[in-house]
Amino acid sequence: MLKHYWNTAIRNLIRHKLFTFINVIGLSLGIAIFLSLTGYVNYQFSFDKFYKDGDRIYRINYFEDQHGQPVLQSARTHDRTALLVHEYAPQVEAVTRLYNEKAYIYTEDTRIVDQDMLFVDSSFFQVFPVKIISGSSERSLIPPHSVMISQSQAKVYFGNADPLGKTLYFNERLPVTITGVFEDIPANTSINFDFLISWSTQTSYGWVPKDELSMHPGHSRTSNCEKI
Repeated sequence: MLKHYWNTAIRNLIRHKLFTFINVIGLSLGIAIFLSLTGYVNYQFSFDKFYKDGDRIYRINYFEDQHGQPVLQSARTHDRTALLVHEYAPQVEAVTRLYNEKAYIYTEDTRIVDQDMLFVDSSFFQVFPVKIISGSSERSLIPPHSVMISQSQAKVYFGNADPLGKTLYFNERLPVTITGVFEDIPANTSINFDFLISWSTQTSYGWVPKDELSMHPGHSRTSNCEKI
């Protein structure tokens, strides 16, 4: 009986070729679109999930009101906020500041523009547990003019040679010394970086004053936390 049904179906499909073609193409397109959308949605929901305890990482947002009216909302906030977090939220375990920049990073032999670079506190790896290949997660980002570099970029700039202790230059030929190498982060991240430069580098150049916080009459500023 099953063989009879099968043969009948085959004969009908052959007899109505146009109908068969339209249905097969429609079914194929439907399956392809479904699989594509499923893959895209799964990829979008996978962002930052590779961080251990990622559900405990929060970003401090910035809101500004002027005369009672909201005038600004941003994912960026004052760097001094990090110094006050423990005072107002003592349950917070670790805080790190990030400042992202597309930088021109080069050596005498290799020059690449638009590199993903972050200025970060030495506590960065306490918040973002990236795997360290060489160097120290606790000490490598303490000294001014120090930088940690991703494994792939270390190979781009220095090949198979050990990059520790070597010098890179960024932007206006400002030197930084490589103090560590970390494993490349996956592509499904909301914070891209291949270079981590110590936050103290900014202070040493005078770019970030130690007490950088200004309040203007008629303005109020608040902060709010949300997951990355």
